[in-house]
Amino acid sequence: MNYLVSLARILGAFAVIVVVFLFLFVDSRIALLIFALATGWAQYLYNVLPSVRMNWSTLISTMVCLIMFSVGAHQFCSWLYRNIRSHTGDSIWKIRWSLIGISVIFLMFIAGTAAVGVAHQMVFLATSDEPMWKDSPRHAVANRIKCLSNLRMIGQVMQLYAHANEGRLPESFQQLFDSGTDLSQEQFLCPQDPRAEKIDTLERRMPPRLSYAYLGKGLKWSLDRPVPIVIEALPYHEDGVNVLYSDGRADFLDLDEAVKIQVPSKYLSPATQPNEPTPPLTSPFPVGADNAGTSR
Repeated sequence: MNYLVSLARILGAFAVIVVVFLFLFVDSRIALLIFALATGWAQYLYNVLPSVRMNWSTLISTMVCLIMFSVGAHQFCSWLYRNIRSHTGDSIWKIRWSLIGISVIFLMFIAGTAAVGVAHQMVFLATSDEPMWKDSPRHAVANRIKCLSNLRMIGQVMQLYAHANEGRLPESFQQLFDSGTDLSQEQFLCPQDPRAEKIDTLERRMPPRLSYAYLGKGLKWSLDRPVPIVIEALPYHEDGVNVLYSDGRADFLDLDEAVKIQVPSKYLSPATQPNEPTPPLTSPFPVGADNAGTSR
């Protein structure tokens, strides 16, 4: 017994170390998955049991049927065993054997029900439009950094365009994209945008919907008096937005400061997906003229 207790403690400590390692150094989603598989049943019982209402008539009828089935099965097995082993003198079918057989049948029934439930849920998860993973705070921060990287990449291409066109910025994203750049669809979509997972990022064309609003129409590349030229049109990062300035600098701007920037109305439509269960993101920005690109 002491050996089994020690083995259980060692396995438990090893499991905790593995989960902590995965959470810190690999991917928190894998650790959460392992933790959910190991403890999900306890959380399920904690959430469900308080709302369970006992149907006593059904419970009593079930117990009566189970007892009748057990007695009938024991009598049948006793009769069959007695006829088979009558010549040996040992023809007594033990109650313990009947209980073991009934327990095996009961466990097989439970296992079959669980297997049907698992198969049903796997099909549901595989065909559901909802994402498999909810964004964790660490994942959201990583997406914000990736979004800033997108804007810096756009800024570098705009700088090259401006140097080739006497300092003038392109009239639109489409003009920048058509100028022979290496930008892909991925650079024009924030990773937090719910539409980002629905496109082919390798396709060489502008995405039908953009995460960023272009404010550089009619402006020039400027290092002395930088103004916003690209901004996230919707608050994908909740507490602020990423902004690209006309000197190539990209920064994260709080919403209190960001709402001072006028954004063309064509960029302010909500970000939605078909059959999206959550409310769509709506823009906090005031509607500006189509060529607006400066702060108020």
